[in-house]
Amino acid sequence: MGKSIKVNYFLNMSYQVLVLLVPIVTTPYIARTLGAEGIGIYSYTYSVVSCFVLAAVMGTTSYAQRTIAYYQNDVVERSRKFFDVFSFRLVTTLLCSAVYCVYLASGFCKYKVPALVQMLYLVAVAADVSWLFQGMEEFKKIVVRDTLTKLLNVFLLFLMVKSPDDVVVYTGILGGMTLLGNLSVWPYVPRLVCAIPMREWRPFKDVREIFLLFIPTIAIQLYSVLDKMMIGAFSPSAAENGYYEQTEKVVRVALMVVTSLGTVVAPRIAQLYHKQDEAGIKSYLKKSFQFVWLLGVPIMCGLIGFAHLFVPVFYGPGYEKIEILMPIYSCVVVAVSISNVVGVQYLIPTKQQNVYTMAVVTSAVVNVAMNAVLIPRFLSVGAAAASVAAEAVGASMLLAFLSRKKLVNIGELLRLSVKNWIGGLLMLVAVYLFCRSADQTFLMLCVAIGGGASVYFGTLLLMRDAFLMENIKMVYARLRNKRNRQAPDGKG
Repeated sequence: MGKSIKVNYFLNMSYQVLVLLVPIVTTPYIARTLGAEGIGIYSYTYSVVSCFVLAAVMGTTSYAQRTIAYYQNDVVERSRKFFDVFSFRLVTTLLCSAVYCVYLASGFCKYKVPALVQMLYLVAVAADVSWLFQGMEEFKKIVVRDTLTKLLNVFLLFLMVKSPDDVVVYTGILGGMTLLGNLSVWPYVPRLVCAIPMREWRPFKDVREIFLLFIPTIAIQLYSVLDKMMIGAFSPSAAENGYYEQTEKVVRVALMVVTSLGTVVAPRIAQLYHKQDEAGIKSYLKKSFQFVWLLGVPIMCGLIGFAHLFVPVFYGPGYEKIEILMPIYSCVVVAVSISNVVGVQYLIPTKQQNVYTMAVVTSAVVNVAMNAVLIPRFLSVGAAAASVAAEAVGASMLLAFLSRKKLVNIGELLRLSVKNWIGGLLMLVAVYLFCRSADQTFLMLCVAIGGGASVYFGTLLLMRDAFLMENIKMVYARLRNKRNRQAPDGKG
């Protein structure tokens, strides 16, 4: 296959990091310009429309990406599936929009004009065909589109949002840019699909599969908000939720570096599954786990070691409790990465989402149960510990399933990670000692990050880690080939 997993991963990861970094640039300005009340109006109306968006999308994103990947080399069947999913989303969007209009006209709607503008997000659902390009492993087009619209988004916010009265303008920019971004890739669609008569469209043909994929989505959404709701219920101050949310954001940004691989590997495994190539699937799973060890381990160890210096430099005074929360919550990194490999990269592409659903639901139950015990006594610290335990349970269940299917050997996987853990622990000790004695400045934070990375990767090089050496040789070979092609007569 000509499509590069590494290139697609880099493109997707870069965009995901951009998505999470943009708020860091815009939030201070928007918070001061709109004020707490304006932000609250947007947040409330967006939370309402998000429920309708979730219902309109259902499980179509995972289903469509998987199904399109099955038929990468069959334009007719691929086109049938495209129009099936597109028409299904059109129907669900119309239904959800109708119910949303009833809500707008009711007495339950507090802020009618901003809520009306939020409908742009619902319209954007029907226009979204990014799943077609993901299934075809054509990530460049959607990443370029999303990057440009994000940057335009930031420009318009600074240009047009000038006072607390601009809540509607702010809402319109965010929703409008989402819709514009979704519409911008439609000119490329005819290159990937052919015309299928409307009478042959079957929007409800696979509704059961779509709904089954919707269940883990709901569970994950509930999982992500229940801990904050419980902190709010038991804490006398909103600050506890603030500490927890800021900690979660930082860890999720770092985690995105690892989990971005899932979006680009899933279509490849879906196609291998369609071809019944079990050896190919095993090979990709092994490499994905090696990738988790290579980056997930140092990210987790680094976050634990950097916390004492990172928190005062990044947040300033008043956020000291995050220095306790971050080392605890950082332990989810490896567990979530493992769940991503098994669930997103393997189970969903191979139509075994019921196993993934069971693991997610079990994790949610463990999380709620432990929250009920820990949050009343330890507040945000208890919520962080409960999240780590819940993610560990889910990851263990998924690994056990792969082992029973004989797709991985857990003993071999653990042996593959030994060098990474040695390097990670050495990095953690070095960074922790440095950060405890260093001045609390941005320069020292950069030195700590660079030094920690040097210790980790230097250790792997000294130990001749096979996966790292393989990738270094591959990069070197590509650079050498590129140089040779550019040289006259092929001479370097």
